[in-house]
Amino acid sequence: MPGPFNILVVDDLPTQRLTVEAALADVGERVVSVGSGREALKFLLENDAAVILIDVNMPEMDGFETASIIRQRHRNEHTPIIFMTANTDELQVARGYALGAVDYLICPFAPDVLRTKVNVFVALSRANERVRREAEQRIALMREQAARAAAEEQSRRLRVLVEMGGVLAHAFDGRPFEAELLSLFVPLLAEEAGLVFVASGLSPGTSTWFRSGAGGQPTVRPLGVPPPALGDAVSKVLSSGGAEKVRQGASGNVIGIALALVGRAGVFGALAMIRSETGPPYTDADIELIELGR
Repeated sequence: MPGPFNILVVDDLPTQRLTVEAALADVGERVVSVGSGREALKFLLENDAAVILIDVNMPEMDGFETASIIRQRHRNEHTPIIFMTANTDELQVARGYALGAVDYLICPFAPDVLRTKVNVFVALSRANERVRREAEQRIALMREQAARAAAEEQSRRLRVLVEMGGVLAHAFDGRPFEAELLSLFVPLLAEEAGLVFVASGLSPGTSTWFRSGAGGQPTVRPLGVPPPALGDAVSKVLSSGGAEKVRQGASGNVIGIALALVGRAGVFGALAMIRSETGPPYTDADIELIELGR
């Protein structure tokens, strides 16, 4: 619950300031009285005010000049200003409203009238403060949720990398690893993924493709043929030894990736995967994870 709000009274006459203070004694807020426009500006440099009561006729810097400078500050451009004056000149009143005054009090004024007007603006300030706090709380909650989601995503990626390391270790003891590796990508990172190995020496070329099946479980693609959208990308990386991205139509979103598998003797295969056109595109983080796994 916020503490009392500041009500700033600006008047060069001590008796007038005391009159205003007495009228606002029961409002329950903090009444701050200063004797000049310069003092008011100094106070507003470090403090907010729910409403500012300014005497129009002050020496050196009158109420209009003071209000004009207050309005030039971004922090106070919407702070309610009420002018106090004994002058009933309509031109003077019009000038006050032109400077952004929300009201005009003709002295002497009834204390009840002053309290009513001030209470309205304090209530508005209290409502604005509540909205601001609620907005800050929502922002803090969103940041916390985003941080938690990022941590969970990072944990998921690390877990995939660890599992990839274990699967790839099978390659060194001669055990088949293609299906086990592809099952890490499907359906977690792709709707369909495959490993292509080029023919070399006595080893024939092979191609193993997994696609997301019933219940999200990976199934082997018939004939081991890559999906049409990835065919050209796989051919290119086998020739270039680089990487290719498959983009979706006019949006340009990356929905497919093909990466060359390169060893000491050169390119020996390719790892490729693709997502559904209706699904989310690959992010830079996804691509980085896939590149780490090859």
